[in-house]
Amino acid sequence: MSGDTKTLVQAVLDNLSGQHDWSLLETHKRCATSGLSLPRTIISGLPPRRLYVHPDEQIQALELEKSGGNPPPRTPEFEWVLPVFMAEAWSLHDLADVFASLSRLPARNNDDESSRRWNSAKCGKRLLLGIVHNDSTVLYYLVHDGTVKPRPN
Repeated sequence: MSGDTKTLVQAVLDNLSGQHDWSLLETHKRCATSGLSLPRTIISGLPPRRLYVHPDEQIQALELEKSGGNPPPRTPEFEWVLPVFMAEAWSLHDLADVFASLSRLPARNNDDESSRRWNSAKCGKRLLLGIVHNDSTVLYYLVHDGTVKPRPN
């Protein structure tokens, strides 16, 4: 790993912990579940609140609210973060290589995969691109592997 890549990963780690209050941050060079080498160092961590709500879950929550009920709380989920430089050119093929080497969500010893209805095995993989600009600004974009059902309006 070059010095620039180490600086890139550290910039995203510092931003996630210092600016966005993520916890349990780890860097990965291999996927814990598959053992495959990752094309790049990837970060896993726990954001303070859920970043993604599945469209089916959102529809169910809206229906519950309309009928006077309260939707269940949305607990945060561990997420993958791929640090990249703003000047890098990423193709769909490059992203597909990253997705192919990742498990669906970062693995944790106490995770009960079957308890995640909206994140069941049939749901696709996702990650955050942590894009670092040369002025050290970090932007985040949620990227999914494959087609994702649109959110209701």
